[in-house]
Amino acid sequence: MRTKKNNEIRTAKEEIMVGIKTTDHKTGTPVALIKGKGDKYDTFSVQEFAEALYGKGVKVTIHTA
Repeated sequence: MRTKKNNEIRTAKEEIMVGIKTTDHKTGTPVALIKGKGDKYDTFSVQEFAEALYGKGVKVTIHTA
């Protein structure tokens, strides 16, 4: 049985993994790593990632536990 990692970003309806949550090693800000072709990842800020999914003007609030 495979368990979902807590650092994965998954779609709400289909539970499809779309990225990995992490932090920028230089600034410490949250970012999303999106796998492209091959084994390379592109880094997006959380705001950029949300705009790509939901469109321009979306507001992002990050809650930490």
